[in-house]
Amino acid sequence: MENNKFRILLDPAGGLYRNEHVDQWIFQKKRTSGVQPDLVTSEIAAVAFDLLRTVGADVFSTRCMRYSKAEIGASEDLLFHEGAGQYLQHCRLRPDLRERPDLQQPPPHVWNDGADNLEKDARARINFCDHIKPDLMVTIDITRHEEDPGLEIVHNSAGGADALAENILREVAKRTHRKILGARAMREEDLPAVGCDTPVLILNCGSTHDLRTAQRLTQPWYRTSVALGLFAALWKHAAVARREEAVLR
Repeated sequence: MENNKFRILLDPAGGLYRNEHVDQWIFQKKRTSGVQPDLVTSEIAAVAFDLLRTVGADVFSTRCMRYSKAEIGASEDLLFHEGAGQYLQHCRLRPDLRERPDLQQPPPHVWNDGADNLEKDARARINFCDHIKPDLMVTIDITRHEEDPGLEIVHNSAGGADALAENILREVAKRTHRKILGARAMREEDLPAVGCDTPVLILNCGSTHDLRTAQRLTQPWYRTSVALGLFAALWKHAAVARREEAVLR
């Protein structure tokens, strides 16, 4: 860990992308039960992002975390609303993460990998992870299950991801007062994250098709509580990692 900082990549799922078939910018998931999932994920990530930076973590994100009404993207909507495939074309990397000193943005293979813009968005997230090599990557997602029995995390079993998944579930459940469905290993349908060497976790925060959890997703207290639980688990995990590193020295 460079400069003893724990490097975390937050990945709020969804966001606007340009659909070539209709030649329009659209969200990746439809608004359901008064919830736009692609915005909820970015709002949760933004709170966790700011908290982690405040305590000194080295935090990155696959989408813009500046919730500013003044920053407009290529979609002519807020930059905060756009997906990874668009954002990662233009975000600036600090010098130690650049492929070349004169190339401020991630290299083209990060954001230009895929048959269409939706596939490029999905692959850009993992390609960016491979490029910056974080200690872990956490995707924040909203499902569309008819029933939502509780909080769930999917993990790729790399580098202690299973234990961290359980910790995140406990911390988020403690603050949201939701039941824990549990953690499971990724399956083939979870590609491309399933083949990533970095520990990758996908936190499912609720379903827009389950009316009870959909109502919670509309509430600022719930979104903030998810972010606080995520922050607490990640920061405790980082503290343990720092202690273990100090012992090895």
